Amino acid sequence: MASNSGEDAITERRLKPVYEHLDHGNFKAAIQGADRLLKKHKDLHCAKVLKALALLRLCRLQESEDLAMTVVALKPTDESTLQALSLCFKDMNKVEMIVDIFANAVKSQPSEDYYTHLFMALVRTEDFKRQQQTAMSLYKLVPKNAFYFWGVISAVMQALTADNTLGQKMLLPLAERMVEKLMKDGKIEIESELNLYLTILGLLGKHEKALEVTNSDLGEKLLVSEIPSRKERVTELYYRMEKWEKSYQAFRELLIDSPDNWMYYTNYITSGLKLQENGCKSLHGDNEGDNTTSSTNGTDNDNSSADDSIADMATFILERRKEEDGKKKRQIRGPYLAQLELMLRLRKMDKLEDYTVLGVAQDVILRFFQVFGDKTCCYSDIVPYLCLLREDDRRGCLQRMEEEVGLSNTDGDEALASSIKQMQRHLTYLKISRFCGSHEPLTPEEKQGLSSKLVRRYQEGLKYGTDLLVTDLQYSDEYLLMAVHLLLDVWHETGDESIIWQCLVLLKIGHKHSRSSHHLKLLLMRLYCLSGIFSPIPELYDGLEIKHMQQDTLGYNALMYAKSLGQLSSAAHFYKATLRFFINGRREVTEFMIASYRFGTYQKIPEFHQFSQKIKFSLHFAHTAIEKKLLDILTDSETEGKSFTEYVRNMEIDPTEDTMEWNRVTDQRDLDVMVNWNPASRQLSAEDKLVSLRQETAWVRLRGVLLRLFTVSVDLQPPLPALSTGSTEQQGGQQWAADRNKENFDALEEATSLLATFEERLARCAEDEETRKKFPIQGPPNPLTADYLDGNLGTIMAHSFHLVKEAYQMHKSQTDEEVSSLQDSFCIHCEKVKSTLQDSIRRSRRCLIKEVGETKVFDRHVLTELTLLTETTVYVIYLMGLACRSLSSLKNRISRRNKKKKNAPKPLPPCMDHFKSLMEDLSQIQAGLEMGISDLESSSQSLDMTQLTLTYPRDQGEEFSEMEAQLWKTISESYKESCDELMELIKSKKCLKVIRL
Repeated sequence: MASNSGEDAITERRLKPVYEHLDHGNFKAAIQGADRLLKKHKDLHCAKVLKALALLRLCRLQESEDLAMTVVALKPTDESTLQALSLCFKDMNKVEMIVDIFANAVKSQPSEDYYTHLFMALVRTEDFKRQQQTAMSLYKLVPKNAFYFWGVISAVMQALTADNTLGQKMLLPLAERMVEKLMKDGKIEIESELNLYLTILGLLGKHEKALEVTNSDLGEKLLVSEIPSRKERVTELYYRMEKWEKSYQAFRELLIDSPDNWMYYTNYITSGLKLQENGCKSLHGDNEGDNTTSSTNGTDNDNSSADDSIADMATFILERRKEEDGKKKRQIRGPYLAQLELMLRLRKMDKLEDYTVLGVAQDVILRFFQVFGDKTCCYSDIVPYLCLLREDDRRGCLQRMEEEVGLSNTDGDEALASSIKQMQRHLTYLKISRFCGSHEPLTPEEKQGLSSKLVRRYQEGLKYGTDLLVTDLQYSDEYLLMAVHLLLDVWHETGDESIIWQCLVLLKIGHKHSRSSHHLKLLLMRLYCLSGIFSPIPELYDGLEIKHMQQDTLGYNALMYAKSLGQLSSAAHFYKATLRFFINGRREVTEFMIASYRFGTYQKIPEFHQFSQKIKFSLHFAHTAIEKKLLDILTDSETEGKSFTEYVRNMEIDPTEDTMEWNRVTDQRDLDVMVNWNPASRQLSAEDKLVSLRQETAWVRLRGVLLRLFTVSVDLQPPLPALSTGSTEQQGGQQWAADRNKENFDALEEATSLLATFEERLARCAEDEETRKKFPIQGPPNPLTADYLDGNLGTIMAHSFHLVKEAYQMHKSQTDEEVSSLQDSFCIHCEKVKSTLQDSIRRSRRCLIKEVGETKVFDRHVLTELTLLTETTVYVIYLMGLACRSLSSLKNRISRRNKKKKNAPKPLPPCMDHFKSLMEDLSQIQAGLEMGISDLESSSQSLDMTQLTLTYPRDQGEEFSEMEAQLWKTISESYKESCDELMELIKSKKCLKVIRL
């Protein structure tokens, strides 16, 4: 070390007050304390770094970075300074600088601590090659197994992230040889080291070698974990090696000990079927390679042929099932489902009829229903095997299930469940019946009648849940959910908009009695959003208690609608919370990886890295990040003295690079989270999910190009000589220009390229039929692409960007001919912006109640249209400010030239008059938009149920009437909040008044 322990103690004592101020959040006091120390001790580098850290916590980013870099330039080697710098750069999200400072420290003072810090810094940057080099240097300095295996796992990580050929032919064999070298020297000491070796062999496909190691004395000594046990490891290796005979026997033995392990059953069945396919002659061999073995059934070898493997499996599974049939309590599902799985596999091979010993599928399914019908898992267990039944067999099976439940109607009266178990068995029967298509032939009136009966059953079932905790689900919740699903079918078939209000009332009743039911909450959220109502969503979303990775898998249910329904403050909150997960999540995963290196849990490192990559390339992450920036530009620009130019430049977005690698994007959305018992033909298919992914990706990429266009557009304006030299905007512009010049950045060329890309993506979305494909209510929500196209909002933005670009080109032009060549195009774009915006205003300014034929219905789409139009109008205002600056510069140049001429002055180009006209029309458009929002708010506040044509019966009890009244109050409040936020946004943009030529 650079200093002895006495000096370290003195330094630590001096710095202690500064550390305490930082720990308690007293950042100004920390700065003052650091300054006092630096006056007395100018070379106390740690004090400078702590001051930089305090400045960072006060959001004085540039000052903090400059101060920290002055210390880095001195190449400090004392541990306190290095640790403080590490903390500072971690908070700055500049982890690559941590690598540099410890690399310098290692060169000056190679030590175990500094090498370890350097290695962990490289883990944060995912530089696996340098990790390997550093680990091996550390091992040479301090020969410990842990450091050696850091190098091994680094080689493995290189293989997993590199080209497959490079990994298989060079990197993994290298890692294998590295471990084998230690094995020959007898230096393998712990289980995790041997596990890493087995992992490497598995990646190389060397399963036989892995089997030898597992069965060796070393394996017996070190592989002591119970999960997985050595026996399970050996069995899995047999399966991977396709040694079906041994795999078959090994899984059979495991099933005797664990008769409810589904993975064992599936692998057991696969092994048995492969035995038959490969024509093996032995089922129960004791040793690999034996040609003759004795049969467990006492038959000779000739009868123990491959064809007997299926019969043998059937016998074994039926024996396990017989044991379960003999039990009176705590029966397990595995043997029953294994019997159905074997029947399904044989059915696909057209061999089911050859093995009548397995019985009749209908009887097996019915028996399963008899035993497990009162369990919620019964439906999901049975559904995959209903394809074993023909249509008439299905009807017969359903009839027998109904008889088994014992709730058939007698004498026209509706029989109700007399116990919780009977009610749950009835629910299971109803779900299976719906999946089999029993509801499909019903007329809308019959479906509504059945829905009413299910609601009555729900209400009767509530008496069984009076003593439940608030966190418990009501036993009869699924009656209500199925009733709502039936009503949604009616809505889909008839287009009767009043059905959606009935569904919302019923779901509100369900949520009142079952506050923890996520199925009710998710469907309620979806229907609220489809109706243009967002105010209740934050509370419902918080009630789901979404944590960690669920932000990625379930967050789309709220984030897709927040901004488009005018709730801009709620949208900002959702975006911020979601981005916090993604940013902090990656940091936390990195810390977990570092902990895995430190504690030797090497097998977890690839898993953590894979998880980190999923977060990094998540489509939801990209969507949220882009929309958050666009929302910030929308709401915060041109407010509190922050101009659009200054605000966009401070975002430090590089318009030349698309930060997302779209070929690696991952879709983590859980699109099956909402319960659905529809027939298979109406379920969300794998193709539907791919279409949804393409829809979402197209929309996010379009918005991403829009954001980059904003970034480059602020470069398409002349310098600002009128501003004082101390102006933040001018300083930012100078720094921005300096950074761009270093990169030979051509703003005009980049803008032209991005604008062409934007128009191309817009045209592609318009032409693609998938853009308007709708999904079931329980499926993914559609992005806003169709609404954006219908309102011609993308076209308006494209014309506006053309105006900015062409105005800048005229400003940069050297001759009158160059200006004239751009005149016509500029004037055309002016007219296009004006006319298209006016058309969009006329389209979106309409009453909340609209007449469809003889009925009056609630217009659920008008709010989304007005919100998107408001956003676009504000963006257009921002861009016209940039164009005005370029035109003002051109006008001033022409005026100065006219003053010098003795002859008649040359008139201003026609584009000036067109632009003035556009500004006047834009003021009127802004006023019209304000009137449209005001009208929408007024109509929402005077909204009355009597104004609508409601086809559902409203005399459904006191609770229904109460919830119905609450619903309409919620609608009025939500629309008022949305309109207030939109009005505040459009009125806050005073910049249009100062855009003058």
